[in-house]
Amino acid sequence: MRLPFTLLLCAASAIAQTATGTISVITEDSTQAVVQRATVSVVNKSTGLTRSGTSGERGEFQATFLPAGQYSITVQAAGFKRSNIASFTLQVDQNATVRLTLTPGDVVETVQVTESTPLLEADTSSLGQVIENKKILELPLNGRNPFALGLLAGNTTPVTGMGTNLPFIAGGGRFSSNEVLLDGLDNNTTVTSGAIGRSGIAMQPSVDAVQEFKVKTNSFSAEFGHAAGAVISATIKSGSNEYHGTLFEFLRNDKLDANNFFTNAAGLPRAAFRQNQFGGVFGGRIIRNKTFFFGDYQGTRQRTAAASSVGSLPSTGIRGGDLSSLRIPIFDPLARRVAANGTVVSTLFPGAIIPQARINASSAAVLKLIPDPNFGAAGALSRNFFRQIPRGFNQDQWDVRVDHAVTSNHNLFGRVSKSNQANPQPGIIDGFIGGSSKLYRDIFQAVLNDTVVFSPTVVNEFRAGYTRHNGSRLVDNVSDGAKFAVDNKVALFPFPVTGFPSIAFNFSGEGTGSTQFDGFGGGSSDLNYENRFHFADTISVNRGKHNLKMGVDFRRNRFDTLRGNPFFGQFIFGSIFSSSSDTPGSGAPFADYLMGFPSLIQGTQMLDWGRQADVYFGTFFQDDWKLSKKLTLNLGFRYDLYTQPIDIRDRGGLFDLEKSRFAVPGKDGYTRGIVDGDHNNFGPRAGFAYQAGRRWVMRGGYGIFYGLRDQNQEMTQIAGNNPNTPALIAPVVNASRTVAPPYTINSPVLAGPTATTLEAYSAAAPLARTIRSQGFHDARFPMLDQYNFSIQFQPAEALLIETSYQGARGRDLATLFINVNQVPFEFALDGRNVQARRPYPMINGVVIPSFSKAKSNYNAFNLRVEKRHRNGLNFLANYTWQKNMEEGGSGPSSFTQNGGTSIALDTYNLSREKGLAPIDVAHIFNVSYGYELPWGPGQRWASGRGVAGKVIGGWQLNGITFVRGGFPTDIRTNRLPPIFNTFNVPDRVKGEPLQVSSKRGPDSFFNPAAFRVPGTTLSNTGAPIQLFGDSARRVARGPGSVNFDFSLFKEVTFGDRMRLQFRTEAFNLTNTPTFSLASSNTPPMTCIGRTPGSACNDNNPEFGKLSGAQATGRQLQFGLKFLF
Repeated sequence: MRLPFTLLLCAASAIAQTATGTISVITEDSTQAVVQRATVSVVNKSTGLTRSGTSGERGEFQATFLPAGQYSITVQAAGFKRSNIASFTLQVDQNATVRLTLTPGDVVETVQVTESTPLLEADTSSLGQVIENKKILELPLNGRNPFALGLLAGNTTPVTGMGTNLPFIAGGGRFSSNEVLLDGLDNNTTVTSGAIGRSGIAMQPSVDAVQEFKVKTNSFSAEFGHAAGAVISATIKSGSNEYHGTLFEFLRNDKLDANNFFTNAAGLPRAAFRQNQFGGVFGGRIIRNKTFFFGDYQGTRQRTAAASSVGSLPSTGIRGGDLSSLRIPIFDPLARRVAANGTVVSTLFPGAIIPQARINASSAAVLKLIPDPNFGAAGALSRNFFRQIPRGFNQDQWDVRVDHAVTSNHNLFGRVSKSNQANPQPGIIDGFIGGSSKLYRDIFQAVLNDTVVFSPTVVNEFRAGYTRHNGSRLVDNVSDGAKFAVDNKVALFPFPVTGFPSIAFNFSGEGTGSTQFDGFGGGSSDLNYENRFHFADTISVNRGKHNLKMGVDFRRNRFDTLRGNPFFGQFIFGSIFSSSSDTPGSGAPFADYLMGFPSLIQGTQMLDWGRQADVYFGTFFQDDWKLSKKLTLNLGFRYDLYTQPIDIRDRGGLFDLEKSRFAVPGKDGYTRGIVDGDHNNFGPRAGFAYQAGRRWVMRGGYGIFYGLRDQNQEMTQIAGNNPNTPALIAPVVNASRTVAPPYTINSPVLAGPTATTLEAYSAAAPLARTIRSQGFHDARFPMLDQYNFSIQFQPAEALLIETSYQGARGRDLATLFINVNQVPFEFALDGRNVQARRPYPMINGVVIPSFSKAKSNYNAFNLRVEKRHRNGLNFLANYTWQKNMEEGGSGPSSFTQNGGTSIALDTYNLSREKGLAPIDVAHIFNVSYGYELPWGPGQRWASGRGVAGKVIGGWQLNGITFVRGGFPTDIRTNRLPPIFNTFNVPDRVKGEPLQVSSKRGPDSFFNPAAFRVPGTTLSNTGAPIQLFGDSARRVARGPGSVNFDFSLFKEVTFGDRMRLQFRTEAFNLTNTPTFSLASSNTPPMTCIGRTPGSACNDNNPEFGKLSGAQATGRQLQFGLKFLF
């Protein structure tokens, strides 16, 4: 698209009002006729910042780009007394309208007007919630992450299991489509959890440093872009003419906590836990009414073993070769032969006992590093190992902000922030055999703001910012693992950096995770560095009834990474060589492991750094048109341009699904970005706000929004593919076709060529690799239609009731991974399900692109009741009833939410991927509150200021109650059709409830009788072929959650300027456990039966159980604050 140059010069950014607000003053006489040419002055009470002008033809004066805070408003006009509002609170991103009725009289006389912050939103159609400073400072907040309070807003859903530090999603969008702004700066990051491609929050400021923030959930104006979900805008505090500061210390200790549910069930004491958070803030003037400073520091020291985990490890007997407890027939891999029907059969090991002479010495050596089961019933095959995993980290963070008034019409501020954190990530087993690593989160951020008032009706704001984020993960004891492998003849992979490889037990013999026991070794080393540059400019023009805004927003992002998948390589052991085709359900992954016969060898590692870059550009026009005193129209239009990422040195490539080769940037007819661009992201916005009466407002809005594509960076990270990331060479194996095992755990692993074509590979010797890619010609960016209607009612001065409907319809969303290297089910029936029949026979693994073809549909009702602080009481309550549906999957970055899976069930029947979104929670209720007990100095009772008053006064109660329903989840089965797919679902038994009806708990949650192992059918050769199950995706729901957080304050004053605050905070006050779902590929979520049609617990007593307590037991925190 070609944009006029003049539009670029006068446009404004998506952050025009994210860190500031607007006060509109309307002057009227007693007959409600407008008073023109009245002199209006708006003054910031802390800094003296002043905006002055005269009211226009409709009696309105507007002050834009004002920092949130306390203001005084003065109006004077000939023939009227001067009117003054001594204190008016402006919130972040607020369009506040103040109507002043002038009284006839002498201008030297002053009328004091009491005006509180408006609760009714009569000027905007967007839905959202301001989390003001009082809530941020006073509500109990475990972990002291201020953004976690965003869950107090309506239409928000908690996020778990997605590899992001963002606490919630909202408005029917996906978590990668949220926009997070700090002082108007892009505060997003795609470097979280030591991996790139999962969106989160970069800088998380200290609670005491945040002024306030706002969560917008639906139909925000055109000035906001770069988002198709929620917009979260926060501000750091600034200095003032007065010196103010706070010193604080918060202490947590396991001696004050209740025991974790599973720790208690295991008869173990509370896990050790020590946490100290300490620091302070200080701000004031450098030059009165001209230059101000603010600074803060917070240190966190945590030492804990509180991460209780339940895993599955082989018993002593199983390790020694006695697999009879598995109740699975085990066959001899060295006795495999071709039967008359063309399939491979073998000879049974009597009693499922493998002779000692047949156990591989390297496999046995590794098992000496594995602890014995210590949890659950005797002989339990899963959830039989419990460990309090030691954790701890150190974090230091600080912010420095300076504000300067160059002139009365020209203001600057700058901020520099830094955070350093090192977080150990131990595995369930100590040492390299458990894959332990360390995660770093080192962040630097700088922002500059320049606001110029050209005239009372024309204001310009320019912002520039930079963020650097090191989100690297490094495996512990890499050299020890490599040495152990060499000493015990475990094959090392031919990578630039070598370490002990990953070992996984997967019934399918493919994939990357374990489905029988927890895997060993491996670990992840990823070096990830992100640099984000942000420039924006805004101009605001007031023309009578029209408040116009225009702007541009430019961002440049760069990711530098060195990574692998798995980084040290991986041996997958499946139920392949210990099975026999004439005995369905035979063979066990651990049996293949004991004898040293992997079914898949895979892994990659970059030869050189990847350096990816992309650009975002947005421009908009917004007109807030005051059509009448009662009706305001919000009209806007926005254009968003996201460029396709490139590697700045053209390393690597992307797999071309049509040409069966790797496309190299800038060569052979491909562009540097390889993937076609998406340049038609036009977003109209329209809404209204109608004040039907003094206490009533009706609002509605519609808009089209475009967000970031929700897909793993490994699909777009060009340097992560050939020729920069060569794969391995290993023969393909198949349970019903491969006779002799082609390699062992000791066989040398050979690196593949770096060529972009696959000519070196064949069906007999294929490329052993999982390939992720995307559609080259349909890589569109997600589009979300949002719409809402709401009614607000203010029955009292400080009380608001709002009912709202909001909806969102998503299009062009990223699908989950679709395995295009699967064969149709018909091939299995006629015996053609061999490697040579795969769509990409030269690849032994899944080829899983993601396409921009998924859809979503979100509908929600929300009831909000809010009471602003008055008479010592404030509260905010929200109830949300919602449904979030999807078609085509929820994107490959969010599939792991609560037992989900990443790949489509059947590539040739994608209609089965329609169902509940993994983040759908039908019912959510939350209420937060604060209450100052009404006795003591300044209160209703016992208000004396003596010693007694100091003792009984200054008490305050605060709390948060959060209740939600359960998340949806998949139920799987280990019985797979022989068509190279990676998972299957069981059959649903009609009439049986999904959850047990009585005594529901962690040991019995899902009803085993509700599902059964799918049946089989005979192929043309007479071999039994496993069928697909008929259960829907995410057919079941996990447990809900009830949580009460509570705090009690006691405050002692010393004179007029000093206060000492003692705080006691209880998290999960009632000690109610919130149980979590097991991983999707583990026995509690897998239907394992001995024969087709058998119940899910027929051969799996662990089915339907819950794996852990997501919420810890009751925790107490003591805090001490000195405020001056």
